[in-house]
Amino acid sequence: MLARYPKWIKPGSKIAAEHRQTVYFVGDDEGALPAVEPVYRGLSKAIMPLGPVGSAMAVKLALNLMIATSFQSLAEGLRLSRAAGLADDDFFRCLDLNIAKSGLADLKKPKLLAGDWSPQFSVKHLDKDLRHALRLAESRGVRLPQAAQLQQAYAAAQADGLGEADFSVMYTR
Repeated sequence: MLARYPKWIKPGSKIAAEHRQTVYFVGDDEGALPAVEPVYRGLSKAIMPLGPVGSAMAVKLALNLMIATSFQSLAEGLRLSRAAGLADDDFFRCLDLNIAKSGLADLKKPKLLAGDWSPQFSVKHLDKDLRHALRLAESRGVRLPQAAQLQQAYAAAQADGLGEADFSVMYTR
């Protein structure tokens, strides 16, 4: 079914939700999933049962942490490429042939090229998820130094009035 939509539609994005291509992560302690599964199936492309309540939240936070750090690498790579005088088309053509290519790069490329910061997933929401991920990690005795530094940048962007913008606006920071 995903093949009917442009390849840049990725699970979790606003566009994916509009096309019912999201993935639901589900924690279920009491066996309630079968009662709601038909509704979820009608709204998504997949349902991922992950064990007890809290498991779905943990994987969502882990994946959003990876999205934030991956985007930061993309933004800094593009910034360096531009500073070195390379054309954006050359940067993205090379990225397409490199192991660093990702679905996130495909999704955010049009926004980066256009300087379009209209929200698909806002700074304030990714900042919230980074804060929650850091709290979860701390409660489990895990250090996430890169995430902590990145969360500070997201908090600063929010303080500067960018909370409603798409997180791709972090390119400008």
